[in-house]
Amino acid sequence: MRVGYARVSTIDQNPELQLEALRRAGCEKVFTERGSGARDDRPESSRILSDVLRTGDTLVVWKLDRLARSLKKLIATAEELERAKMIRERTTAGLVEARQRGRKGGRPPAMRPNDIAAARALMKEGSIPVRSIAERMGVSVATLYRHIGKKGGAPKVAETGEAHG
Repeated sequence: MRVGYARVSTIDQNPELQLEALRRAGCEKVFTERGSGARDDRPESSRILSDVLRTGDTLVVWKLDRLARSLKKLIATAEELERAKMIRERTTAGLVEARQRGRKGGRPPAMRPNDIAAARALMKEGSIPVRSIAERMGVSVATLYRHIGKKGGAPKVAETGEAHG
């Protein structure tokens, strides 16, 4: 993906020339920032570098001085991009290797298969309220239904004939 970055130094300046050039360059996302080039606090630039760009993406600027006002800052930005790329590559490689060894990431399920079977049996019996079953299993009612399903094991609700209003 091509990501564009436009920056103007003052409120009086118009970024339209830069934006048009970035659109012509095929940028799918374009971020605009207003602020002095001498200042280091550029939230949009920081967000692009830390959250938006992924390995294989291209950062497009109208001129290099829009990204950095000095060679030192430009080199620091390039190093930051390279460091982020290496971190992502190592993380991805680690996840792939763990999957190959049969490990899965994420949170473990709230209920094990034997817990699900026990809860399902209690629900089919129909004498214990769902809330009580969930409490026995140490989960919320929503989690219980998510693991069991509302249909396959849910107790039937008997109508009392009373109007609720």
